[in-house]
Amino acid sequence: MTRRILLILLATVALNAVIAMLLIVNGPAHHPFWPTHVQSQLIGLSIAAMCWAVTPRVERSQGDPKIAVPLFGAAIVGGALGGIQLAELATHLFFDDAASAAAASGGGVMSLRTVLLSLTVGVVGTIVFYSRERLRHARTRAESEGWRAIAAERTAAQAQLQALRAQVEPHFLFNTLANVSALVDRDPAAARALIDDLARHLRATLSHSRAESTSLGEELDVTASLLGIMKRRLGDRLQWHFDVPEALRATIVAPMLVQPLVENAVKHGIEPQSAGGTIEVRARRETDGTLVVEVADTGRGLPGTGAPGTPAEPAPRDGSGTGLANLAERLRAIYGPQARLALRENAPRGTIARLTLPALPVAPA
Repeated sequence: MTRRILLILLATVALNAVIAMLLIVNGPAHHPFWPTHVQSQLIGLSIAAMCWAVTPRVERSQGDPKIAVPLFGAAIVGGALGGIQLAELATHLFFDDAASAAAASGGGVMSLRTVLLSLTVGVVGTIVFYSRERLRHARTRAESEGWRAIAAERTAAQAQLQALRAQVEPHFLFNTLANVSALVDRDPAAARALIDDLARHLRATLSHSRAESTSLGEELDVTASLLGIMKRRLGDRLQWHFDVPEALRATIVAPMLVQPLVENAVKHGIEPQSAGGTIEVRARRETDGTLVVEVADTGRGLPGTGAPGTPAEPAPRDGSGTGLANLAERLRAIYGPQARLALRENAPRGTIARLTLPALPVAPA
């Protein structure tokens, strides 16, 4: 703020000096240098001081012309009248009568020229200053609205994450607890092992899903823990493996991007099929830096695509279902329109869920 005031003050002094030089060069001969400069500086600084005095009121009105124009107009007139009085007083106090008479020679023409030129430049300067203030307010409002929009998007993304977690966890927990109940009498050791696995997974998921960001490797580790528990229930009906280059595991991503897709693949693809199937999670980085993560299964496939096992031309489809719809909305809120979620038929059977994310940073080693 101090720097801004100093810059405005220096600019005003320089402008007043230019006005004085113009008056000396273009006015009648023998006009003294210093009296003319003093007059110009006092009139110009008085106008600037009055304009500065009304600026806070203009700022509170956010540059409303109905308030700003009358205030600045009154400031210019008042500053000019006050500056004229100060200029006359200073001329008589600090300069001799000959200099004063020379400054006012030509029947007061010099004084009139000084006032008119100072007023003209004051008006122009005030318009420029007012325009810059309006522009600064507009930029400030735009930045504030931008930050509010970002905050709203973050809040929406968090709400979608909570909704997504609320949809994913109950199905998984109910099935796991039902499996524990079935194992208690038949195989107590397996039931205890499943409970231990479930406790470790829930601890990892709790801290993982509360974070604003994670690495792709950590996301895959939590997903692998989920698949391990599901395999205890489904046995050989569920096979899975990851095909993710080690270099991509350090990529920073939002939490719970892959896990809901895997949960969806097991729930809608593998479980309804008596023979089960395989889930493959793979990732790659495109030449433009885009990160592509795919969850492919050999399960039942997309509804309405024909009998299982019938080859079909892959046709991309938008993520459907409440869980996938929430995930798609969350992607847009976090990464913008560059992020996409699409479902595609897998060949010869099953579904591919593809996440497309913009170029993302990599966590330091």
